[in-house]
Amino acid sequence: MPRTQVRSQQIGDGDVTRDDLNVADSGKAVVRKIIQGDGILISSTGADSGTGDVEVSATGGVVGTDFDASENLGAGDLVNIWDDEGTPKARLADAGTNKPADGYVLADVDSGDPATVYSEGMNNQVSGLVGGVTQWLSSTVPGGVQDTPPTGSGELIQRVGKAFSATALNFQKGDVYKRA
Repeated sequence: MPRTQVRSQQIGDGDVTRDDLNVADSGKAVVRKIIQGDGILISSTGADSGTGDVEVSATGGVVGTDFDASENLGAGDLVNIWDDEGTPKARLADAGTNKPADGYVLADVDSGDPATVYSEGMNNQVSGLVGGVTQWLSSTVPGGVQDTPPTGSGELIQRVGKAFSATALNFQKGDVYKRA
């Protein structure tokens, strides 16, 4: 692909005044190429994958680890990894029953089946959040979050990330404290 040259008189306020190169109009932006990889999905309109109008979305954490589920898990649930007689397993995290959040799942999992648990990153299988608000492990909904720390005696207090939108939680495992 030849190099594109743009003269200074062709650069306007927020756009480029060339019909074949215009970042302000859909279908005329220039993208060299974006490569899909682990946790990164792309969709594009170009003749070659990753060219043309490109949408990039990130899923999951850096790396997911498989654990057998010891109960049914729903997509978006926060999970606790626990020791079942020498075998680590995944179950619903719950601030009310002393089960801190170690990660989350992005798909429904039946008890006994392998669950891919992500220890950090964007959990896009949640709903009902308010963007920009810190989230805490729920003491009333196993596997869920709440926008204020639990206040009950004996409950865990664990920051689990920040909502980026109503349906996106940037999961970041926080320190765990237990209320007296």
